[in-house]
Amino acid sequence: MSSLADKPARPPAAKDLVGVHVGYASDYDFYRLDLRSDFTGYCAHVSPPTSSLHEYGVEAYRITHWDLKGWELTFTLVPADTKAEGIYLKGRAESFDVLRLEVGGTTNDWSRKLVLYSEEQTRVSNEERRRPSNGQKENEV
Repeated sequence: MSSLADKPARPPAAKDLVGVHVGYASDYDFYRLDLRSDFTGYCAHVSPPTSSLHEYGVEAYRITHWDLKGWELTFTLVPADTKAEGIYLKGRAESFDVLRLEVGGTTNDWSRKLVLYSEEQTRVSNEERRRPSNGQKENEV
């Protein structure tokens, strides 16, 4: 008799990753990744409002191609603005719509870890959290 634990997890299909993913880098920059079904998309990030880097605004990138091989994700990006630094983006798709990625400079030597979550799943979870349960009133949640 076999159990589910005996079977290796199946990697996601590319269609499962299509959509918007949001989250933070290890330096607290906010990232938004929009993956399209034609294997293109957009990536944008902004520093927190309390950071001195926030005054530089949002940096946006066009994803000219993204690819999923097993669990591994790779991206080809071009800056949407000529002032933006070239970056690379790569990583892994994990269970439950979690993307664990690394972003870094292609000319400057820096890198950050990102953890991104499906925006839709985040929205649904947040709405569920706001609903009263177990006799709580809405403003107590």
